[in-house]
Amino acid sequence: MLDTCRYTRTSDRGYLRRLSNNLCMPDFISDNAETFPSGSSAEFYIKPMLPCIGDTDIMICVNHYLAIPAGHIPPTELPDHFQRFVSVFEIIDSHQPGYVYLEPSYVLLKTDEGHVVAKINRTENAPEFLRRPIPDENTPAEVMQYPVHYFKQDIRNFSVWSTLNFLSSTAANSHGPAIQHTDSTHLPEFFNARRNFVGSYDAVSNFDTVSCIRCLLWPPQAADWPIRSRYHGVPNQTIINTVVSNGCDVVGAIHPRCKQDKWMNKHQWRLSFSRAEVTLINSWTPVQQIIYHMLRYVLKREVFSKADDEEQDLPKLSNYHIKTLMLWQCEQKPQSWWSAESSVIKLCSSLIHKLSDWVADKRCQHYFVSNCNIIDHFDDVPLKLCCDLRRLADSSVLLNWFITNYIFVCAQYCPNEVSDLFEDISSAHKLERAVHAVTDWKLSFLPKELYIEHFWHEWGTIDEMQMWQIDAAWITTRKRRLQKLDPQNRDYVIAVLSLHVAYTVTVHSLTEDHLEILRTLFHPCDNDTTASRLESGGLSCIRKAISMATLTDVRSTDALEMLHNEMSKAFLHHSLGYKQEYTYCVVHVLLAALYYKSGCHQTATGHCRQVLNQRDREQHGSRCIGSEYLPQIDESVDTVFGLVRLYQHLQRRALNSSKKLQSDNEGPLAFTTQLLARYLYSICSTAVNTKRDKVKM
Repeated sequence: MLDTCRYTRTSDRGYLRRLSNNLCMPDFISDNAETFPSGSSAEFYIKPMLPCIGDTDIMICVNHYLAIPAGHIPPTELPDHFQRFVSVFEIIDSHQPGYVYLEPSYVLLKTDEGHVVAKINRTENAPEFLRRPIPDENTPAEVMQYPVHYFKQDIRNFSVWSTLNFLSSTAANSHGPAIQHTDSTHLPEFFNARRNFVGSYDAVSNFDTVSCIRCLLWPPQAADWPIRSRYHGVPNQTIINTVVSNGCDVVGAIHPRCKQDKWMNKHQWRLSFSRAEVTLINSWTPVQQIIYHMLRYVLKREVFSKADDEEQDLPKLSNYHIKTLMLWQCEQKPQSWWSAESSVIKLCSSLIHKLSDWVADKRCQHYFVSNCNIIDHFDDVPLKLCCDLRRLADSSVLLNWFITNYIFVCAQYCPNEVSDLFEDISSAHKLERAVHAVTDWKLSFLPKELYIEHFWHEWGTIDEMQMWQIDAAWITTRKRRLQKLDPQNRDYVIAVLSLHVAYTVTVHSLTEDHLEILRTLFHPCDNDTTASRLESGGLSCIRKAISMATLTDVRSTDALEMLHNEMSKAFLHHSLGYKQEYTYCVVHVLLAALYYKSGCHQTATGHCRQVLNQRDREQHGSRCIGSEYLPQIDESVDTVFGLVRLYQHLQRRALNSSKKLQSDNEGPLAFTTQLLARYLYSICSTAVNTKRDKVKM
């Protein structure tokens, strides 16, 4: 198990992250909800020969809503992905630990920077509690209903309904708070092909979505979790701090004992700790992850599936009970107990024994909410369930089961010379030889597996690009999601988009749309203000050119800096096409500075002549240029700007004036376009003709 499980801490799992954040969700979901992977798709960093991931679980937090513990003061700042108006619901405890009600409280108004600037109280006729998302009795589709009439400032955003309708349109069935989707038409076709590869790949064409409401604070119901005694120091304080800082979520789920109550069935919610679970499970050792995988594999086939077939109306165990078992044991057992030298069969046996004791006692304590028993509804525990667990817990039974149902299956993915060895395993030596052959083949196949996996990732990226009309608006909506990708996948996506622009330009010509795509991709902190968006075409091009040109301060051969420089030139050339005469001199001076910076001195002198030859110098030549509008030219220009700034400061102090000079507001205005053009012309001419005397300015 140790040798055949690949460990994919981050980069190799980027594909599933991309699935939840980019590909399978339409724009109106990604733009109006926070999506993040949960469950096995996010928990496992091991990749065993037999898949440990079934459906991909995706949590969807609509970013118009926020849950907050009752009695807590409103937040003063909200994350960027929240909408301008955010409905806040207070979390009210129910009589069932871990289950809550949501009371509409107020609406927060936030700025683009995330600061809360207003609090709007709810209307008097607002319902007392928020109804959880349930299927509407009058519609066949499982449309999740959210309230929109709770506040004076209603949040009536059509995209919310679009989000919910998409989720219902692809739903096959629901289980608990999750909705299962199987309609592959909403996913790229390569997912189906990807399933056909050997066990290294998981079937991810099916996915579960769970609608939830974000709670940014750690809930009081789990207040004792961060501070309880941990004799073995697991999890460590860093992990604990990370878990607490991520808060929790609230999902629409009802306690099994409350299903018959009509009111509770509509209004009860459950605290969800999926974010915390992903963080904790990703901190486990490889042995712990392997044990978790093995328990899920055997119990799903020997316990869960049989219970589904034979005892439809009785309480059932699930993967969540295995997860709870593992979370407790990882905390309570010393690290030596999980040693790589230990027998994984004996470890599994011990844990199944523990689970059978919990079922017999009808007591399984929630890992986070200490007073919550997650099997308290097991009134009539079937005797067969306890017997099945105890039978599996026998080490010899469990060992034989894994040889027959796990190792033999792995061997079927191997070449015939390997799988044929299992036809005769009459002795321990022959069995060991056959198992080693499977392990050796897996290790030898690893390079090809990695190659094919990256091939699918790359093909999927290109496949998506071909599905969409690529423009700046498309990239802008995905820019924040692009940052969530693993660096390797992010670099590949940017490369594909850049090549898309390059190819299009070779076929047609370089347009402002192409430049805008590149600017959106390569501008690290593009703050497109309302003022700049309202400007005319020529001024907008100039502003973008200045923004790109001033990203770097020194001459460099770095490719990205060269790209910024060339994009700035292109925007300036496009601005000339608008024929706005009052920008003519400024544009040519900026072009001269950029060409001088990149070493093209003859071209720079040409742009300088365009300025110096202007007839109407009074109209076109008197404009001043501040340092904030220029790329760095040389030390002489920097010195002049510095002296101007110093002079303005001394003048203000000498005059004892509290009123700032106009030039302070506009920046240090040192050069007119004529003067700067003359200076650039002189130094560029010196570079071209070394015999000419340098002009002293």
